Amino acid sequence: MAFTLNTANDLDPISFIAGTYQELTFYIYDSASGSATKDLSAATCTWEMARYGSDDTVLTKTAVVSGSPINMMVVTLASSDTEALSGKFIHQNVITEGAIERRPSQGIITIFARIS
Repeated sequence: MAFTLNTANDLDPISFIAGTYQELTFYIYDSASGSATKDLSAATCTWEMARYGSDDTVLTKTAVVSGSPINMMVVTLASSDTEALSGKFIHQNVITEGAIERRPSQGIITIFARIS
């Protein structure tokens, strides 16, 4: 399985208000062939988010991999995950198989402060 991050931020930007439920769906492709990767159910798939310009993770979530389609992972953000956050963040998919970790995608998330 070959992954190449061709651009710094290859995922579409995401914006939402802090504390709102979010379901993020990612499709992972083989950069060499452009086809779906092998079945992700054999891997541990997670998602990480850090403040823009920092490498300190502020949120890590385990992704759900249903096996259909084989290259899809879904991350659910509960309201409590983001209710105290605001600002610009970077997020990455993490696919781990044995001792090999891959981060095939990265993007920007803007979280707007919720009105109290």
